[in-house]
Amino acid sequence: MLNTVTHGTDTSATPLLIAHGLFGSARNWGVVAKRLAEKRQVQAVDMRNHGESPWLDSHGYHDMASDLAGTIDGTMDVLGHS
Repeated sequence: MLNTVTHGTDTSATPLLIAHGLFGSARNWGVVAKRLAEKRQVQAVDMRNHGESPWLDSHGYHDMASDLAGTIDGTMDVLGHS
């Protein structure tokens, strides 16, 4: 389970999931996420082996995609940075 930082409250707007890039963390998106959360709920995640998420031996694309899929609850827009 990825560490998730939630900004804002649940609204009728589609929530946004933000995934940081290499060596980043959910905290890198704090200012942007708070601003975007004025209109919809925003969740920023720490990807595996980053921030407060679990540190695991495996770090492949399939693993990271599976982690994100496990975080998505219903319909969400996804923003990624690398």
